[in-house]
Amino acid sequence: MRLRWTGLGCLTPVLVLASFVVVGVAVDASFGRGFDARATLPALILCAGWAALSPVHWWIGRALGDQHTFMDLPMERGAVLQAALAVMLASIMVGRATSAWLGWGMLVAVPVIVMVVAGRRRWRERLRGVADRAELARARGWRYRKRDSALPLRWKSLYGRKVTLSMGPFGIISGELRGLPFTIFDTELESGSVRAVTMFCAVHLPVSYPHCTLTVDRTRRETTGPPQGDMWQQLAWLNQTRPQPGDLRAETEVPAFGQALLSPAVRDVTLRRGLLGWQIDGRDLIHWGGVRDSSHPADEVLGYVEAMVELANTFPAGLAERYGSPPTQDIPFATSARPSR
Repeated sequence: MRLRWTGLGCLTPVLVLASFVVVGVAVDASFGRGFDARATLPALILCAGWAALSPVHWWIGRALGDQHTFMDLPMERGAVLQAALAVMLASIMVGRATSAWLGWGMLVAVPVIVMVVAGRRRWRERLRGVADRAELARARGWRYRKRDSALPLRWKSLYGRKVTLSMGPFGIISGELRGLPFTIFDTELESGSVRAVTMFCAVHLPVSYPHCTLTVDRTRRETTGPPQGDMWQQLAWLNQTRPQPGDLRAETEVPAFGQALLSPAVRDVTLRRGLLGWQIDGRDLIHWGGVRDSSHPADEVLGYVEAMVELANTFPAGLAERYGSPPTQDIPFATSARPSR
């Protein structure tokens, strides 16, 4: 197998081996003996120290950036390998000193425990970042939920199983504004080795429309277009681009609907409110917000809902009569969400 790296990615195996040597020298100096089957304690200390140094490896990789890779993976992934090797070696030592079953049990249990603890800690941090939304919901007579893993199934046919399973909505607010019900929440996303947060807002329309996606056609003025990567990369591109009203296109199987939908008023609200990339899925008018490290505060959430409701209320008169059909989906949490001013 040929080793591949970019930039300083070649340091990944060096850091893994160097941390093992450093901890090994320290343990050997402390115990003064080798690591055979009779030296279980120093060997376990070696493994623990090796795993404890993996955050240093991760920090170096994050500081250098994703352009430094080893075997096509960012350097910080080497920290995961380092910790995994430490657990594997410790499991072997425990299995030799006690029983094979105990060694296998440790090999399986330790990663599971680490992932559960890390996941709970991350979610607690995420929920603290959206705590002010509960007060916003109470003040407006809306409903607030910390989390709801079943909600994304509503859009499974639109985004596919992989995306909907990864969404994990949190900080969910649902209610009604200016005559239109809505649902808005944050979702954590992962692109490469970076975890970030984006808002997802759906305004629930009184009728269902043909599926439609707003796109940007800039071929008249430039040759570069949306990236061909995953949807998160395309989302970032949409939030950075600066199109003109004439660049907006409605991708739909009913061309007449797309032409009627993109009125001058709809184009104006889309650009003025920064709502590029919105979609219509049945009765839901959907938009993914910008990507950032932390959640938006409650006042920005309210502004986002107001922008989406303004867009929905700008749809041309007569559009529902010509292209709408009775909705087949209910409004999420409608039994407990109350109207607001």
